[in-house]
Amino acid sequence: MLDFIKLQLFEKLPPVVTTSLKGKTVVVTGANIGIGFEAAKHFARMDPGKLIIACRSRQKGEEALSSKPLLLTA
Repeated sequence: MLDFIKLQLFEKLPPVVTTSLKGKTVVVTGANIGIGFEAAKHFARMDPGKLIIACRSRQKGEEALSSKPLLLTA
């Protein structure tokens, strides 16, 4: 347990990938909440040609875009 805490507090994280995705299409499933939403925000910052967020329903996808505008601006 102590090793886990030590790793969480003092281990350096690898750098975040910021490669350009210009002209590429990115599809993220489960992109309306949780890790899928965070992944979609990350990919949006990488300037993809097209970013497709796949959700269980169109309504949930539209709610995610309208209630969390950081997806396109972050």
